[in-house]
Amino acid sequence: MRSLITALILLMALPAAASASSLSGVLGGLSWGDSPEQLLAQQRQRLMDEYRQRISDVDDPLEIDRIRRGYDERLEGIANSHEEFTSPQTGYEVSVLAGEIRGAAGYSLITVRGRGVEEYYVFRNGALVKLIQSFDVIQLDYIGFDPFVDELVDALGSPADVEDTRDDIGRRTTLRAVWNDGTTRLRVENRARMYNAYLLVFGDASVEDEFVRQEEVTGPAARRSTRGAGAIMQRINSEERQDYGDPSVVDQIIGTTPGDVRTMLRADEREAAERAEREARERESAMDDEDELEEGERRARPRRTTPRPETREEETFY
Repeated sequence: MRSLITALILLMALPAAASASSLSGVLGGLSWGDSPEQLLAQQRQRLMDEYRQRISDVDDPLEIDRIRRGYDERLEGIANSHEEFTSPQTGYEVSVLAGEIRGAAGYSLITVRGRGVEEYYVFRNGALVKLIQSFDVIQLDYIGFDPFVDELVDALGSPADVEDTRDDIGRRTTLRAVWNDGTTRLRVENRARMYNAYLLVFGDASVEDEFVRQEEVTGPAARRSTRGAGAIMQRINSEERQDYGDPSVVDQIIGTTPGDVRTMLRADEREAAERAEREARERESAMDDEDELEEGERRARPRRTTPRPETREEETFY
């Protein structure tokens, strides 16, 4: 079973990467900095190669046409998935991609869906800077995160950095692992608790280093203001934190403070009381109207006279 899982991971995630010195092989011929058009051309060629392989033993023209239309639809779906972000909110803040996609002008995303793995290509100013692969744990036969990382260690060698945490019963488990070949940085994230998925995040090392330098310059306050909901969700996703009951997390997600919440609750209570009073008056008014209607019907109803029974003189028998 272990060898089958290893093969599955390598086929889906690391088709050309045999060691940490070739992490960029995951791009399948692309390079960091390539454009969305170049990605679509690469996907078109990939699907064309699959199509030719699939119809090589098919003789039925109708079946060939059906297969061709299926591949056309897949390519169209990839092209139509292109999203360009113009505001801080991307719509992915509460998803498996939380904290991985920046909502800012110049950023865009193309999604390629596959069997057991979904790929998200992130562009900045039209240049490819990140590839996120999301693996469904079910498709991996519920392999644990530590064995999942072990499979990558077997293929890529020891990671440059490993971050551990402790689970609910105190056992030490891997939280994330990082590989780096100088050009490409691979970060493996455990998102199974909330999204039943493991992430492989490949990034342009130079761009990520630049982003880190910018964050160091802007300082913690600026980082908190620019990260927004994505960073908040990353706090929740991070299994090293056990503050899932922290109300400030929810407040930050919905953009309120505790004072705002109290004000809204008081307003809701006041509105509920006014609504209850209004409904009581309406019920009382309806009952009065019903009484008046019954009284009117009673007065309009014709009176009936009941004839008196005839009285007979009592007969006396002597």
